[in-house]
Amino acid sequence: MHQHSDALSLEIAVKAQELRIEVLKMVFGAQTGHLGGSYSAAEIVASLFFHQLRLDPARPDWPERDRFILSKGHAAPILYATLAHRGFIPMEARNAHPTPTSAKTTLDARAKPGPPRAALGLIHS
Repeated sequence: MHQHSDALSLEIAVKAQELRIEVLKMVFGAQTGHLGGSYSAAEIVASLFFHQLRLDPARPDWPERDRFILSKGHAAPILYATLAHRGFIPMEARNAHPTPTSAKTTLDARAKPGPPRAALGLIHS
């Protein structure tokens, strides 16, 4: 089992907390969404996107990049916040996550620049 150093563990925890704050702003601003799914994925996403995955925001089509699939649809806000913090989308675009009243209720890998990704569709009634 791979062990992170204490410094790296702290760095991941701090980044995860920053992402949670962004998610809170997004959900509060939209007045809709789920915090729990995003909050519970924060450390995993922070570790992957900032320390593990081979990604380059300047080259989103890089053939050697790692791929990321998000199958936890209610965690879409953490993905948008992470993509913004990582430089794949502008910070203001992080607020474009799907809402029950928007026409788009799933993440479309072709709709946003960055690493390929997917989520299970969310149906809101």
